[in-house]
Amino acid sequence: APLVYFHVEPLFARELRQLVVHMFNPFVPDEDICFFLKRYVDIQGVGKKILDAGGYWTCKRKYMVCLRPGGPQGAGVVHPPATFSIRANNGYLYYSGQPTGCRKCGNHGHISAEFNNVVCRRCGVIGHVTAECRVGISCNLCGKQGHLYNTCPNRKRSYAEAAAAKAQREKIGESASVSETETERDNVQTGGEGQVLEESSGSVVMDTAPGASEELVEEGL
Repeated sequence: APLVYFHVEPLFARELRQLVVHMFNPFVPDEDICFFLKRYVDIQGVGKKILDAGGYWTCKRKYMVCLRPGGPQGAGVVHPPATFSIRANNGYLYYSGQPTGCRKCGNHGHISAEFNNVVCRRCGVIGHVTAECRVGISCNLCGKQGHLYNTCPNRKRSYAEAAAAKAQREKIGESASVSETETERDNVQTGGEGQVLEESSGSVVMDTAPGASEELVEEGL
């Protein structure tokens, strides 16, 4: 059929939809949540807190997102995991058109009650437990291996960390300034047209500008 030569994508799959995130720890920075979501979806605008009838925050945030094309064998769209963790903080998300997902392995098409395998909580790989893990550590914020959340360059820095980093930069700048001043002082003492060649009791021998053959001898009083 002629349609086999075309890629067909339904318009409703990439439409703008509301995605709700619920973090059990309300102090998780919004910047970290947005960075995690951007691994899977395109966020439009900024997130907003969901308030109840009394005006109190429900620890939920809503975002307007567009799903990215992809999925298995390049068909459909990419769906973010229904349950996830940022550092040691667990959370879940839901949106219109979300497929059935397993909270243990994160895959779609089945629920956790139907999942009979084991998943490593350290690397997320199916088939072994954490005690038997031989895979390198990975960050649950950016998804890259080799570091954890605490050392991730993409995480939101706290006020104390930002202040400490600023103080460290200022300390390094002061040290560099003192070193430069000492270098200039040494250049002034040993440089110029007349350089001190020898100093003895009662006399100082000076070497004048290059090319001069005279020596200036100053007798001591």
